Amino acid sequence: LLSGKRFWVSVITSLFFAIHPMHVESVAWVSERKDVLYTFFFMISLIFYHKYAESQLKADETQGQSSVNWMSFLVCGLMFVLSVLSKPAAVVLPVVLLAIDYFMRRKIEMKLILEKIPLFVISAGIGIWTLDAQKASGAVDDPNRWNLFEKLVFACYGSVMYVVKMIIPTGLSAIYPYPNVEGKGIPMEFYAMVPILLVTLGIIFYLFRQNRVVIFGIAFFFINLILVLQFFTVGQAVMADRYTYVPYIGLFFTLSWWLDEKAEQNRLAKFKPAVLGLFGLLAVVCVFQTYKRCEVWKNTESLWVDTIAKFPRRVVVAYNNLGHFYRQSKQLDKALANYNEAIVLNPTYHLAWANKGNIYFDKNMNDSALACYNKALSLKDDLWETYGNRGAVKARMNDHQGGISDLNKAVALNSGYKTGFSNRALVNEMLQRYDSAKVDYQRVLDLDPRSPENHRYYNAVGVCNQHLGLFQESIEKFNSALSYKKLTTNEIGIYYLNRSYSYNSMGNKKLALPDAVQAQKMGVEVNPSYLASLQN
Repeated sequence: LLSGKRFWVSVITSLFFAIHPMHVESVAWVSERKDVLYTFFFMISLIFYHKYAESQLKADETQGQSSVNWMSFLVCGLMFVLSVLSKPAAVVLPVVLLAIDYFMRRKIEMKLILEKIPLFVISAGIGIWTLDAQKASGAVDDPNRWNLFEKLVFACYGSVMYVVKMIIPTGLSAIYPYPNVEGKGIPMEFYAMVPILLVTLGIIFYLFRQNRVVIFGIAFFFINLILVLQFFTVGQAVMADRYTYVPYIGLFFTLSWWLDEKAEQNRLAKFKPAVLGLFGLLAVVCVFQTYKRCEVWKNTESLWVDTIAKFPRRVVVAYNNLGHFYRQSKQLDKALANYNEAIVLNPTYHLAWANKGNIYFDKNMNDSALACYNKALSLKDDLWETYGNRGAVKARMNDHQGGISDLNKAVALNSGYKTGFSNRALVNEMLQRYDSAKVDYQRVLDLDPRSPENHRYYNAVGVCNQHLGLFQESIEKFNSALSYKKLTTNEIGIYYLNRSYSYNSMGNKKLALPDAVQAQKMGVEVNPSYLASLQN
């Protein structure tokens, strides 16, 4: 629509949006599918704004005789809300709309700003909320780590490298780490990007100052990139492939514009076959690289192995995440080696210490696990899961009161921590505090009422009720446990036997006996004297 339905603009821009390897992360990695979702609504919003802007231009030309399409503007706003709720990166959309106004030659006047005030208000609100959420989650780095000039250096470096990787898409990585500046300072290649970017942009704006296509394309690129150029240091990377998902549209739009013009319109048109050949070559490279990047983004192991190969001993989180993968796949020695490497690279990285403790926990090396958890919590004292794990270790070492204390802290920090409640319930059972254990088991059920594992907690509540003398209530819980499908034979047998005990305690041997017999058939060991007592 913006190009007036130019063929080559449409083909080139959409083609490279679809096949560029810098876009693989957004599509292949599930946590980045929000890029696809927000872009979907973002583009619909722009389409409806274009319809609205056209109607405004027509109304201006006819001096108000044509009606303005306000419905399209409302749909534009609605799509913007859906986009920004999908991913906060969409907060820049109102500024993109101003760039479209410039491109469409709408008269620059105050009403262009005033009509977009509701959109700017939404942007500001979502922006402030997002920044607060990032700070709360620890994603925002120390604001004093880099001074303003250093942040400018990183912004220039990222801007240039995004363009470089657009036309030479090699050396791609899940993370592009900040330079290791300890004792060295920022490398010269980073500083060199400042004059390169400023001089290049100066030349472009001087040569093409009257060319709205060029100005719009560059503006579209930078508007959609500005929030991730690390003026606010978020995360551990100076740049990321996923950040180019929308911005590249502006550059490809501009680069392909003149391919639809005739020789008499543009003297560069005679080079059209050569440029199309270059685009064709780039397309082949992109398809090949995209295929290779899909293999890298296939799973956690392939992703972080590739990152470490690209930046050996540079990306601490890569070793930590690879260790997490190996722990999940029961390769504990490999996991431990990666956590150790992460700690060597950054001895204050609390997550690596906590995860190393988990490996020792899995290996039943309680003293070592406790030492690692202590270290992690000394570095960061609000790690609720680490408190929970340390509590479990203490309970395993018969320090039940210490275990309860840590588990209390864990659930206080995270009231939705199911494992914390279930572990505290187990410790309370050991201490014969059946009232407290029952409350915690019930809390687990309330937190996730549809979990297929809940039959175990219904059984646990039933056992607590038995100890409390609440036999009828215990039978109801055992019934709930037995109502679950896909139980193991042993689980069914245990639940039948427990229900039998409750029936017997209520003096109902007639119902207690078949349950005990059924449990025995399921392979559960039933005391012969108990069976005999039921038959008398």
